[in-house]
Amino acid sequence: MMSLEEVTVVLQSFKELSVPDSRITCLRPAENQKVWYGADYPQKYIVWEHETQKEAVYWIKRLRIMGHDLPSVVCELICARIGRQLFPQSLCPPYAIADPLPGKRERGFGSKDLAGYGLERLDSNNDLQKVKNIDPTTLARIIVYHLWLVAYDAEILIHENGKEAFSIDHSFFLWWHKETLQKDLYSELLAVLDEKEIESALNELENIDQKRVIEQFAFIPKNWGVDMRSAAYLAWRILQRKAEVRTTIATMRKQRSVGAQS
Repeated sequence: MMSLEEVTVVLQSFKELSVPDSRITCLRPAENQKVWYGADYPQKYIVWEHETQKEAVYWIKRLRIMGHDLPSVVCELICARIGRQLFPQSLCPPYAIADPLPGKRERGFGSKDLAGYGLERLDSNNDLQKVKNIDPTTLARIIVYHLWLVAYDAEILIHENGKEAFSIDHSFFLWWHKETLQKDLYSELLAVLDEKEIESALNELENIDQKRVIEQFAFIPKNWGVDMRSAAYLAWRILQRKAEVRTTIATMRKQRSVGAQS
């Protein structure tokens, strides 16, 4: 395991991202925008994708500082990078950095709107049957990804075929210092998976190179409230959690087994 000082040196060594963030420009709202208070809700826009040179629909979040926690756009960007780039299959929809709106300075985070997908909230009060029916390999990877990145208030996009899925809404992930992980919920989802599917997903996680993880914390847009020191510390903490996921899952499964027997 790298020390904080080693993580900082690695983070400072990157001259550019190996997979650059895509860029979009918001053209016009895709629907009447709602006014929200107290949370970072996305707004739906028709955008111009600079890579494809085509119009598309994205859900856009803008910078909003709330207390001492990470801005939601930072959580969204880091989690999307990790979900898109570090696993054998993409676990998140395509994403991009949104140019500032006219008259504004701050860039935003955009998640692409995908046709044919429905939204399921990961909440113990909701019926999780649709989530349980996701392709087992994909579900195992999403669970491992969520446990690693300290998921909270997450949502899943499930294709109309019932098998394909993406993880979205990572605004409250990465809060390693808080007990926000909904362990009962994930224990219930783990119970529908075979040992081999869980083991495969854990092996994939454990084989991710540490430097590739650290890279995902580089080049956070300026004015998003995360400097090099903060990014290095967060990367170091998330590397520590990466090494703890196997034990976390084993403990959750054991506790569920004991509970079922009592």
